[in-house]
Amino acid sequence: MHRPPVTPDIPEFVLRKLRWSRVRILPRVIESRLPPAYSTTVTLAHDASDAQDAQCRTQCHPQTTPVPGVYWIGPGASEIIPAKRWIEMSFQMGLNMADNLFTRTATVYTEGSTANSSNPPVFVVCDVNRITADTFAQDIATRFPGVLVQVADSPSEVAQRADTIFTMLPSTPQVKDVYLGERGILQGVNKRSERVQSLYVDSTTLDVTAARDVAAQVEATGGDMVDAPVSGGVVGARAGTLSFMVGGSEKGFKRAHPFLSHMGRNIVHCGPSGSGLTAKICNNLVLGVQQIVVAEAMLLGTRLGLSPDTLAGVINTSTGRCWSSEVNNPVPGALPGKSPPCEREFHGKSFTHTRMT
Repeated sequence: MHRPPVTPDIPEFVLRKLRWSRVRILPRVIESRLPPAYSTTVTLAHDASDAQDAQCRTQCHPQTTPVPGVYWIGPGASEIIPAKRWIEMSFQMGLNMADNLFTRTATVYTEGSTANSSNPPVFVVCDVNRITADTFAQDIATRFPGVLVQVADSPSEVAQRADTIFTMLPSTPQVKDVYLGERGILQGVNKRSERVQSLYVDSTTLDVTAARDVAAQVEATGGDMVDAPVSGGVVGARAGTLSFMVGGSEKGFKRAHPFLSHMGRNIVHCGPSGSGLTAKICNNLVLGVQQIVVAEAMLLGTRLGLSPDTLAGVINTSTGRCWSSEVNNPVPGALPGKSPPCEREFHGKSFTHTRMT
């Protein structure tokens, strides 16, 4: 069938992909397009002189006795080439979430009565991108010179220092590699000189069965693990207003809650391991369908002569109103005075781009 000429105001990929049979929603469907699992060949550790120059005191060799602190694996790169934009959001999400967690934890310390304590907060960051890890650690150390900021060269090394570990990764393969791989977290746990009941919080959106399997193996070491996927996008991650859907034990949820509150506002315990992911995937299913329907409706209306802002105004004051029409409308010009992702080349909101390509 001959396709009508492309309407200039509507992104080409939106027009090209509006076919129900081609909608891709669930994480399992897109995993085949993910990059290789977490690379275990990178080295992110500074030497002592570099650390001092950067006001970043870095431990250059792993210790085997974990100390209290906050550890983050996977802040990710802040810029990814356009062809990889479908994976960009997970990188930006982790970077902004880690910044909020570290910043607000450090602020509580520096403004509190324990600011002169001999036990300042310890932050450790680990990522496959050395530049990102270096820059992130230096920024935190510069803003909060009273805290200890370190860069680890592998998840295993992180686990040897760990009291609390957060991970934010692209999907299932990376989670398996980071937790169960040759230089993964469990390898580091097995090298500890003493048994510690660490807390592990994974905010990746991944396969529910795989998440439960990883959690079972991690908790067999004596720690608590929760799945805590998020909703709110990069904007919410940056503002610290995310919603967390948490799966895990009541004990694990209570341990994780104070940390999650530094990154989000709505924190819901959905049930045992995997429940948070189940809720997240169901929410994504609803959102994906809404996004396609809004795009189809906007396409139909503009093709029949309505202006994007007029049609969006009608939808958003009628029964068709939804987040996808009111906040994430895929047609430029539909939301005057706002800056939806479609007017920023979908930068920072890859959900729409991923679900429609």
